[in-house]
Amino acid sequence: MRRESVRTICIAKWLDKLEPFPPHRRAAIEMALRSMLATLALPMPTKRGIRQLQPSSWLGIAKSMLNLAINAVLVYPSEDGTIWTKLSPEQISRIRQKTSKSPGVQRHLSNGLRRLIYHGQRGEITDYPRPTPTPAIKSESDYKNRQPVQSLSVQHKQFQPYPDEFVTELLWRGLWLNKNLSAQIIECWNELRLLNDRAFQRGIRATDPRLIAARREVVTTRDWRLADGAAATKLPFKILQFDDRRSRYDDTWPPNFARTINNLISAIQGMNYCIVAFCTGARVSELSSAQSPEDWEASRLTARTFKFAQQTGGEERDWPLHPLAIEALVIQDKLASVVRSPQSRHLWVGIQNERKKTPAGEEILDKNAIIASAVKALSLSGLLGNGGANSHRWRTTLARLIALSVVASPQVVMDLFGHKDLQMALGYMLAHPEIVQEVLRVAEEMVYVNAEEAIRDGIAGSLGGPAAPAVSNAIERYRMKRGETEFLAHDLRDAARIFTFEGRTWELVREGVICTKGVGQFGPCTQSRGDPDPGACRTTCSHRLELQAARAQCFEAIGSLLHEFEDAQANGFELLAANLEGQILSQLARWDDVRTEWLERSESLRTIWQRRQSRVGR
Repeated sequence: MRRESVRTICIAKWLDKLEPFPPHRRAAIEMALRSMLATLALPMPTKRGIRQLQPSSWLGIAKSMLNLAINAVLVYPSEDGTIWTKLSPEQISRIRQKTSKSPGVQRHLSNGLRRLIYHGQRGEITDYPRPTPTPAIKSESDYKNRQPVQSLSVQHKQFQPYPDEFVTELLWRGLWLNKNLSAQIIECWNELRLLNDRAFQRGIRATDPRLIAARREVVTTRDWRLADGAAATKLPFKILQFDDRRSRYDDTWPPNFARTINNLISAIQGMNYCIVAFCTGARVSELSSAQSPEDWEASRLTARTFKFAQQTGGEERDWPLHPLAIEALVIQDKLASVVRSPQSRHLWVGIQNERKKTPAGEEILDKNAIIASAVKALSLSGLLGNGGANSHRWRTTLARLIALSVVASPQVVMDLFGHKDLQMALGYMLAHPEIVQEVLRVAEEMVYVNAEEAIRDGIAGSLGGPAAPAVSNAIERYRMKRGETEFLAHDLRDAARIFTFEGRTWELVREGVICTKGVGQFGPCTQSRGDPDPGACRTTCSHRLELQAARAQCFEAIGSLLHEFEDAQANGFELLAANLEGQILSQLARWDDVRTEWLERSESLRTIWQRRQSRVGR
């Protein structure tokens, strides 16, 4: 959709098919076509309310309807310039079959004709098809013999998240290659290209035995080394390798033929794309617009987003990058610089000149093809699950993992994916039919993990928070009842199940902080019996339990708040200083030893704490 030719409709080009129609008839038909296109852009009631077509949907339907309209004029010409008024449903059906037999085009035509009929019956246009009466179902056998409507589940499977095993294998192999061999493979590939160029200039063909032997010598005599300096003699996984006239999956290294190197270059590009797509969750159009920066030290990827942009050409935005994604982009930039022109900065390039493929060095538009090349080269097709290898599945994969592992995951997905409303984010997060069961399983397991950590801290005497004494006493009573002095792994899990009522309580408020409030207990977050509200958690709550992991965070938070408090006082910001003082007091109340250490360090903190103690005393 970034190309202007894709999102432009020129009526004059369609009218050229009507030669040699008289000018007055051509003008009348042009008005009818323009009226039809304008009608397709109007809102229309659907099962989800009154909706308007998105630009991409409108373009697909408009082009299909233009093709149908031109064919209708050629087969059934009219003197007054109308197109649909005098056509019977049977005539339209015959023209539809002649226009295209593609299921996608036929769906566009059905949608477009339905819209013309709706707006015609409302009196908004005069030239529209007359609807066909729906035949009544006469018997149960007629109902059973009707063709069922094709389910969308087949298409939905194409956008299911990738299976965990596939993601693990593909990313692990890509990271291993980037760490050990990718840079050497790119250098070898460049040498082979220069060797071929010199041979072609001398009139030697690619199939000449002398050139084949020279290419093989470049590959086999190279000193291949792993990242630790050891000689590379075997790969930890099998790749697609080529012999004289056949291919096989093998883990031997180095390969015997240069074609294996060319195939690996395509695979490295595909794996780099997958690593970046997995780390950012960016759309294919956004990743396509990314270009090589002058400095790769930045930890963010800058590209352009188009789907919700208000201006032509999209809007610039950035994504956070994992260090391994930065490494993948650096290697991809090195690969692309071998074949692209010095003035170009696009990242994803055609590898070699082959028929019906992107020329070497040009920007490759079909990103699904480079993913498929990596999947085939690494023999991972059997792990794809439902659907093929496509870029969009990385977005649903990332959304699923965020939903399973991140607190406040809907907001995270909205921010990362650039969504405008929560419904869009939930659509990605719930793309997998079993995601709800997975979330519940992960949530239950997280309760047990946090409870086990709290029990270990309780045994070590390092728990914090108002609930620490009660939990420590409960742990001691449990140990005495069991007659055990040391907890093993299964003992910890049994204790966690008992303390959390089989995973139903002990909710994680934030990292290192657990709410032990049960459903039938009172708490300041709700002021009544009921489920706890983590958003209203208070440091003074008797159900608040703090793990040892939260102690370091508390110490750092006090230092930060103290710096901001002193700065606000120096600048005369009284309201801000009062707000920061309240936050400091809440942090000081969390850990006795942390408070003691900070009070010894800072005169300002001693003043704040003494002021608080005097208020409590009154």
